Amino acid sequence: MDKQRYDQRVRVFVEVRGGEADWELAGERFAAHGWPVREAAPAGEGPLGEAVEARPDSRVYEIEVRLPGIAKGADLGAARRVAKALRAARVEGYVRRADVLHRDRERLP
Repeated sequence: MDKQRYDQRVRVFVEVRGGEADWELAGERFAAHGWPVREAAPAGEGPLGEAVEARPDSRVYEIEVRLPGIAKGADLGAARRVAKALRAARVEGYVRRADVLHRDRERLP
C-alpha cells in the first residue's frame, strides 16, 4: 500500500441535507477521498451545537481533510475540496467551518 504523506490536516464541519440516502452517500464520498469522519450528529446537536439550525433532514459531519503541500490557505482549500466532492455526488451540503489541525513544522512559514 502506497503511503501518502500529508503536510496539512484540516478539520471541516459539513452540514448534509436530504435524509438517510444522502447522508450515506456523503459518508461514502468522504471515505473514497480518504477523509475520516470524526463525528456525525443531527443538525442542532454535536460539535457545532446550536450554531446550525436544527432540521430533521440535516446532519453535521466533522471530517478530517488531509492535504499535501504548504499551509497557506489550507482551510479554504479543504473547504473547496469538500464542496466540490459533494457537488459531484449531487448531495446538498454546506461547509460550515474549517480549522487547521496540524501544520507541517518542517517547512518555513
